[in-house]
Parts: sequence; C-alpha cells; structure tokens
Amino acid sequence: RALREVEEAAREFRGVRDRIPTNPARRNEVVARLDQLRRLLDRHGPTEADLFSRRAELDAELARLASDERDATDADHAVASTERALDDAAVALDRARAAVAKQLARAVESALHTLGMDGACFRIELVGHPGTVIERCAVVGPSEPRFLLQANPGLAERPLAEVASGGEAARIALALKSAVAAALRTPVL
Repeated sequence: RALREVEEAAREFRGVRDRIPTNPARRNEVVARLDQLRRLLDRHGPTEADLFSRRAELDAELARLASDERDATDADHAVASTERALDDAAVALDRARAAVAKQLARAVESALHTLGMDGACFRIELVGHPGTVIERCAVVGPSEPRFLLQANPGLAERPLAEVASGGEAARIALALKSAVAAALRTPVL
C-alpha cells in the first residue's frame, strides 16, 4: 500500500511538473545564483544576516579605500606642485650661483696674479647632480662648484684638486679667502 501511494504521488508530481512551463536558461541562472549564495553563506556566515552584515563592512571598507585613493591622488598632486616649485627655485639658485661664480673667479684670479701666479687662470664650474629634483637639491642644491685651474699658459685647465701643488693650493686658498672677505665686506683681523 505505501508503495502504491509513493507511485501515485510520483505520477502526480510528474503531471504537475509537465504542466509548468520550463525555461532551461532561466533554470541554469537560478541554479548558478543559488550556488553562489551557498558559497557566500559558507564563507561569510551561516545566516543571511551575517552575509548582509559582511556586505555592509565591505561597502564601508570600499568607501574608505576610495577616500584613501582620493587622498593619495591629492597628495601626488601636491608633491608634483612642490617639485615644480623646487625645480624653479633650483634653476634660480643655479643662475645666481653662476653669476656669483664668475665674479668670484675674476677676484680669485686677480688675487692669484698678485700672489706670484701671473699666468694662472681660475674658473668655477657648476656641476649638476643627477637624479630627481629632490635628490639633486637634497644637500647642497641642484649643483655644486668645481674649481678649475690653469696654472700656467699652455697647460690644460684641470680640476684644482688634481693639479695644484701645496704652494699653489695655499695661494689659491688665500686668494679665495680674500675674495670672499672682500665680497662680504668682512674686515680681516
């Protein structure tokens, strides 16, 4: 008797099933969505309330990250603007240094002539630092001076550190101190 009831229920179920219009694409879509929902529930909590709570947490985190990204973009713009201003200041500093270097070189050369180095030529060259504007300006500015000396006519102009003898180095140091003191109008003690 139980077997007959089960068989009859199965026939009724098939009859009902056959009368329901089927859409295989929609069925696959629903099955996929239910599968996705099961995976989400397995991962984020046993109840739908846990799932919605996690969604709210993720939405808040996403909003925070978007805000952080905007802040980072704003900071990038501020850094770029500051780098441009620093680069402009570095160019102005180099121009000023170049002008002063010419004046100082003339004064040093004149002093060298009075110190017995009649044929000497003295020049100050500005040597730029490699790298970004921040790296170039980190310590002494965008460039640093290099002193060049031609001790006698006919000799090549070379960096002071490579060509000056002890006596020449002493006279050049004295000439530099005298020229700087005169430029600063500092009395000599």
